[in-house]
Amino acid sequence: MRRLTLALVASFALSTSLLMPARSEAGGEAHPLIRRAVAALQAARTDLQNAAHDYCGHRVEALESTNNALSQLQQALQCASRKGSSSEAGIETEPKTETEPAGAAAGERHPNINRAISALGAAEGDLQNAAHDYCGHRLEALNSIQNALSQLKLAIECDK
Repeated sequence: MRRLTLALVASFALSTSLLMPARSEAGGEAHPLIRRAVAALQAARTDLQNAAHDYCGHRVEALESTNNALSQLQQALQCASRKGSSSEAGIETEPKTETEPAGAAAGERHPNINRAISALGAAEGDLQNAAHDYCGHRLEALNSIQNALSQLKLAIECDK
């Protein structure tokens, strides 16, 4: 009888654990792709703020689009919070001041612009893979990122 009870308890525990949803790779963090996109956009913003010159006005346009994308993601998380899918606080939007990384290639022509392009590309990928629409803010952020990328390509062309 004891073995039967133990077997039933073990079977119940095993079946219960199989029915529970698995935790995401982010350790259960709410909206990990959105948060990763925010971090990438913040890095891009820093690089754009620290770029050497204006690039015919395209750097400023890219910076404005990046800030707009950050604003849209702030609103996306607020939308998710209102709908009950997250109780987390907002996104830090204050500019961070960082110096040129020591690891930048000595002969690289546009290190900040190239890093910003890379970060914006990462944010774009994360938002394209995000599962929800976030009240339309995900799409608006994607459009802003794509505009920023276009502006940075024009910036490099302008500097040739």
